[in-house]
Amino acid sequence: MDDKKTNVSAHGYGTSAVKKGPNTVFGLGQCQQKNSPVDCKLCFAEAIDPAADRAVCGKKTEGNYTGAAGPRAKKAAVRAALANVSAAAAAPGSQGFGAGSAKKSGATAFALAQCWEKKNATACAQCLGAASGAVAACAPATEGRAKKTGCYLRYSTQRFWNVNATAGSGSSGNNGVVWILVGSFLSALAVVLIIAFLAWKKRILRRKNGCNSFIDMYGDGLSVRIAQSSLNFKYEELRKATNYFDPSNKLGQGSYGAVYKV
Repeated sequence: MDDKKTNVSAHGYGTSAVKKGPNTVFGLGQCQQKNSPVDCKLCFAEAIDPAADRAVCGKKTEGNYTGAAGPRAKKAAVRAALANVSAAAAAPGSQGFGAGSAKKSGATAFALAQCWEKKNATACAQCLGAASGAVAACAPATEGRAKKTGCYLRYSTQRFWNVNATAGSGSSGNNGVVWILVGSFLSALAVVLIIAFLAWKKRILRRKNGCNSFIDMYGDGLSVRIAQSSLNFKYEELRKATNYFDPSNKLGQGSYGAVYKV
């Protein structure tokens, strides 16, 4: 149980096993997506306490539903909300979670459904179907909830989940990927623009300081002009001009060889 508590606190979901063979005992814990990390820890601590078991239905009164309507409309709103979130949680890509509301004849009810991560779509739908049948009988009470082996279902007269939680919440994951891609593209674009600006700025400063290259001063025909010039000497002429490459006439060393004065 301690291992499972650690995993649930860190990731919102965890499993554990005690002993081996036929005497193995398995455990699973999972928090609802509407819960913050702190609420998740508190809920898990309460869930493992046997004294925390409580009734499924809320107050046996006609709750303060959104909109003015009679008991029949309120029951219809509850059944519709339960059906909507159950279908959303069992849909592919929903991560087993759905939250939303339904309105019938002026009455609005809010509901939330969640299946264990180990449940496939069929098992999730079956579990929520059984839970929906049990919790729908609570209406028009203020709220009702059902905890089954594999799923959780709740309705209320008021919205009770985080504003970011919506039916078929798998779309939130897709939105996150989209924002990551957009952010990466904008970052790359910003880097390219900065490099282009620095290159342009450097070119402007070079022109202002008069640090032009040979190409800038003589044009693209520089190499042709050099080739056509009379700056061609024989090796023997260079030897005599430099006093046979005397070290005292050496001016320096470059990447293409030594430079001598004549």
